[in-house]
Amino acid sequence: MILTSAIEKSIRKITELIALIGLSCLLIQAIMIVIDVLLRLFLNSPLFGLEDINQLLITIILASFFPILLIDSKNITIDFLGQLLGTKFKVWLDVVGQLITLLLFILVVWQLAIFSIEVEIQHTLILQIPIAPFWWLTTGLMALCIPAQLIVTASKIHQAIHSHSGISETVGTD
Repeated sequence: MILTSAIEKSIRKITELIALIGLSCLLIQAIMIVIDVLLRLFLNSPLFGLEDINQLLITIILASFFPILLIDSKNITIDFLGQLLGTKFKVWLDVVGQLITLLLFILVVWQLAIFSIEVEIQHTLILQIPIAPFWWLTTGLMALCIPAQLIVTASKIHQAIHSHSGISETVGTD
């Protein structure tokens, strides 16, 4: 249990740092867009190539937030079926939901890797920046979701296995 806690703390610190970097990139992107709008408005001269940069940054920015959302269990859940069936079933439905989420992120990373290979020779339209490195970075960020989700899933399984001790069947079914 101590090893799991140490791993969780390490992954949490990494995901927090990545989310902070993603937030910084988002703020920089927002500032660049405001500057672009002002330049278009007052000087009729936009920032050259901003569309290319925005196109490359948006996937990285979005992918940077997924790991921290998963490790903190901030994803949306629908609990009405679990409430109808009782606490014991609710805990196991949570496990199934976490396993499905884990499978989904494995599939997403797999497909992103395939896509990153396919765009190896492509470049942006205006600045001619290769796009594959940005997609590989996005794939790597999404791959961090897998260990984060593994920790959450293991925690839910542990809760489900040990939920029967000390919890009555009627708790949480109102």
